[in-house]
Amino acid sequence: MKFTNLAYLALSFVLIGCTESGSDELTVIGGETGQCSIEKENQLLFDYLQDKYYWNTQLPASVDYKEFATSSALLAAVVAPQDRFSFITTKQEYDDRYVNATYFGFGMSSETSQDRQSLLVRYVYDNSPSDQALLQRGDKIVAIDNKSVADWLAEIEAGQASYEDMHGPNEAGIARTYQWQQQDGSLRTQQLVKTSVKTNSVLHRQVFDSEKGKVGYLVLKEFVQPTEQELITAFRDFSAQSVQELVLDLRYNGGGLIQLANQLASQLAWNQVKNKTFLQYKYNSKNSGSNKTFDFSLGSASDPLNLTRVFILTSAATCSASEMLINALSPFVDVVSIGAKTCGKPYGMHFVQICDKVVTAVNFQTFNALGQGDFLDGLAVECEVTDFVNGNWGALTDPLLAEAMQYIQSNECSANLTAQGKQHNKLSQSPLWKHGKVGTNY
Repeated sequence: MKFTNLAYLALSFVLIGCTESGSDELTVIGGETGQCSIEKENQLLFDYLQDKYYWNTQLPASVDYKEFATSSALLAAVVAPQDRFSFITTKQEYDDRYVNATYFGFGMSSETSQDRQSLLVRYVYDNSPSDQALLQRGDKIVAIDNKSVADWLAEIEAGQASYEDMHGPNEAGIARTYQWQQQDGSLRTQQLVKTSVKTNSVLHRQVFDSEKGKVGYLVLKEFVQPTEQELITAFRDFSAQSVQELVLDLRYNGGGLIQLANQLASQLAWNQVKNKTFLQYKYNSKNSGSNKTFDFSLGSASDPLNLTRVFILTSAATCSASEMLINALSPFVDVVSIGAKTCGKPYGMHFVQICDKVVTAVNFQTFNALGQGDFLDGLAVECEVTDFVNGNWGALTDPLLAEAMQYIQSNECSANLTAQGKQHNKLSQSPLWKHGKVGTNY
């Protein structure tokens, strides 16, 4: 069954989501496409929730629309206790995030080192100010504007500064001078200026030679509109090189367009999933007539790999459409997941415009072909390995990638984690990690 022209969404750490369709068309509520009064906006929002919200029976019977200064405040006050996903953005934020895939920044993401002496670069977007300055994954930022990162973090922890103070607001023209240690140990200092950054979904792709044949490696950050062509290009290359195994790195993938997750799943294992159920959607009782089943679909893609086994690297940041991909593939291929349990979001949302806001509230729950979809605590992994940044993409010192390559050779998980990996487990459990403060785009 082909996807209809609908838009659905989920969650990530910054402004990200999980939607079914690649269309940028929005459902418009009440004919309001521009400015309107807060009271009117609140009324339209609550009316919509009473009808379409997945947990609509848990909403209050009524609300005072004048009591809430913003529709976001109203939403936060009325959502179900289990709902940590629904949110509201401006129309411009929606366009920048899902349609244009752009934001103002330096074009990098970092996390705090375990010793809190540096920021470890997690990834860099192509052609961004950070990329042009030759920053790479695994580099260690040690100072910003002549102040050590250790001092910055101490001030932030003491409430004397903020992360925005350290990196600057995400506005064009904001400058900061960074000093970082490169992979060879040398120091580099350069001023970076924030500009409009167009994000790329595929952060890295590579083909390894192994005793078991060609192994493809694909790092995918998200599922947004440009992802479609990026995946087509990547799989054309993998097919040309006769890749026999593939490691799909979703450790930083917080979701996006479900249609593109479907495309990727189909490109991975087309012979195994053709004409099979990809996902089933279940709505609230008022909208049960909208329950749907969708088949796997290549869309406009070609050159599928037809794999019978896929290795997927995951973390607590692997969410929504990424989890749906894993769950949907599991009945048909051997999915070997490596890393840490995923975030736990088997829900999706429609994109709906109310006045000048875009509402993304939970509308339905997803299930795979076997009716499995209750992974609210996250999807467990087969090989539990603690993630930490210690080199550039493709380095076999990467604990998750190294475990996948080891599994390809031995057909089983390693017996032990490294001592360094166990130490880094403390970081992954810290409140900073859980709230995304150590892994933010700038």
